[in-house]
Amino acid sequence: MDEIMYVKIGTAFKSEDMLSKWILGLAIVHNDLLTIKKKLQTTSRRRNIDVQFQEYPSVIRLLASSLREAIFFLEESNKSTDIITYINSLPYEVKLKYEILKSLFRDGKDSDLLQRLTNIRNITFHYSKPKRDELMVAIESQKDSSFLFQDDRDMFVFADAVSNALMIQALFSSEEINLENKGNTKDIIFKINESFDTCIEFSKEIVQIYIKQTCG
Repeated sequence: MDEIMYVKIGTAFKSEDMLSKWILGLAIVHNDLLTIKKKLQTTSRRRNIDVQFQEYPSVIRLLASSLREAIFFLEESNKSTDIITYINSLPYEVKLKYEILKSLFRDGKDSDLLQRLTNIRNITFHYSKPKRDELMVAIESQKDSSFLFQDDRDMFVFADAVSNALMIQALFSSEEINLENKGNTKDIIFKINESFDTCIEFSKEIVQIYIKQTCG
């Protein structure tokens, strides 16, 4: 049976305690990532293809950008002995998830994926300036595409097409986009999705354990 408790925030989290603040930050990360995942699932079930085309890439960019920030949060937290000591005291399954996420740190074996996430984050929260080459390349890649302009449409379809091109450009090299490298691009997308789910699971499990230990 699921455990139910009424807990004061001040009881669970001490404002001067490093571990308390980290757990609270991790809970915020969990909620943000879970919200984005639910939005992605809702969008993928839309019957209106136009809505899917408009919403899906934007949600993907938010997913990748948020995962990048979550990894940076964990990497910075890795410098605290209090936090590391606590993680080492957790069940094996939770520590295993942490090791998977650690591989995405800047000194980890999958740091190249973190760089791809950073590229997407940069074009998501720092819009491409006219003088930047990536906007020129994106326009060139879409110059033969056509779009229907309507005054009563909420979204500019042509902007989505160019924005999608920017995202692909940020995520993959030109060699990876070629047909012979399609398998590699699928592996990258799978790894991002897998890491996203692992981060949600890890943050949920560790926050639940902490609350039960502290307030149970």
